[in-house]
Amino acid sequence: MVDQELSPVGRARGRARALPGPAWVWLVAVGCLSALPFLGQVREVSSNEVRHAEIAREMAAGGDWLRPTLLGEEYRDKPPVFHGLVALSYRIAGHPSLTLARLVSVLSAILATLVWFALARRLASRGVAWTTSLALWGLPGFAWAARVSRPDTLFMLGILAACLCCARAWEGRGGGRGWFFAGGLALGVALVCKGPVSVLIVVLFLTLYPALDERFPRTRWSQWGWLVSGVLVSSGGWAAATALADGGRYLREVLLQPDLPWNPGKGVDPPQYLFYVGQSLARFVPLALFLPWVLREYTRGKRGRPALWLFLAGLLVLTVANKKRAHYLLPLLPFLTLFAIENLAVWRSRRGKRVLAVAIGLSILVTPIRYMVAKRGSRTPAEFAMARAFTGACGADEPLYCQGKLAILFAFVGRRGDVRMLPNDPRAVAARIAEVSEPGCLVAPEASVEALRDVPVAIERVTRSERYKPEAGWQLTRFRPTAAGGSR
Repeated sequence: MVDQELSPVGRARGRARALPGPAWVWLVAVGCLSALPFLGQVREVSSNEVRHAEIAREMAAGGDWLRPTLLGEEYRDKPPVFHGLVALSYRIAGHPSLTLARLVSVLSAILATLVWFALARRLASRGVAWTTSLALWGLPGFAWAARVSRPDTLFMLGILAACLCCARAWEGRGGGRGWFFAGGLALGVALVCKGPVSVLIVVLFLTLYPALDERFPRTRWSQWGWLVSGVLVSSGGWAAATALADGGRYLREVLLQPDLPWNPGKGVDPPQYLFYVGQSLARFVPLALFLPWVLREYTRGKRGRPALWLFLAGLLVLTVANKKRAHYLLPLLPFLTLFAIENLAVWRSRRGKRVLAVAIGLSILVTPIRYMVAKRGSRTPAEFAMARAFTGACGADEPLYCQGKLAILFAFVGRRGDVRMLPNDPRAVAARIAEVSEPGCLVAPEASVEALRDVPVAIERVTRSERYKPEAGWQLTRFRPTAAGGSR
């Protein structure tokens, strides 16, 4: 147990409260200002964003809430924690939309900054915690993740909540068993949400902070036990329910997917040892511009050493992991930000501190402005317009076959459960249509439609897209199987 006089929150203030004063109101306001404007825009849509929104739509439309599906096929890459929340928002609103899907990420990010503020107060001071929490909304890596329909911010929220519960236990008497168990519950949610990196970060937190900062006690074996118990309860609940539903088949397929660290092979990316170094700097702007002064102050006072080592250890593990994705850095950004702000807080240059404050403020304002003016020439709005037009022209009783991943967009925009994805190769498209025994609609470029010449189907061109890849001639074609060869 930490002595109250020496604890990071006990000096002159007594025990810290989770959300002191009006600070949480301002953090919520800043989060809303940064993330809510233009939330429904489609000029910039992240990769897989529509995929997650469509999985939730199928779940809300009457699908399996334990085993998510995508275009009617089981989706094994991510368990349905994030998708369940998005599906619930669809049910409440009465309809699916990209705005609602993104709203779950926004709320998760806002809650994450509140949890981080309470945690950073315990690791440093109220002033540092306040500045760090505000600065997160100015980081491109954080602000971008808060506005996309992906499970990253929910994953980060679970990790930070687990760390906060453990830090809170360090302040209490009797070993803080309840707090460690609560931390395990939060960690279990993060584990099911996105994977084992969550366990790594919490273990590094519980190991490095007591080892590098004498204010924190070492975690006892009994406390580790309560943490593990919480993890088993929260993650085991979903696992047990899934196993009972199908004998554990889906759970085994999730655990054996190739991009997990214990299953190297198909999901391995080529070695890129400096990938995360460059991504860290890019996603850490504007604070990255102050790193020379941060490092100078660090060499003088060694402030924020646990946060720095936690970030570096996490960076090392991500570097040697199977897959390289820039958004994997998100749970580590708060600790890197804490390290920077702790050292800049003692910066003696008043002009430098004013420049820092202006940089953070402007970076927070840049995010909504960026989504208002950026990428006006993007093809994404044309994709959405084509999806609305084509699904409207295809009858409700006609199955829709779409070439490539646009099938996911068509299913989401048209709210259809009969969309099927076809390969990108025109000959493969023709072979697949030849196997269909009922009339339907095909969305494909001109080359794939021409490949139907020798297929026993009669085709009728319905409409074409003039905006989305006009050079490829994307069009909606109605087809009907015949006994003889194809005709027009």
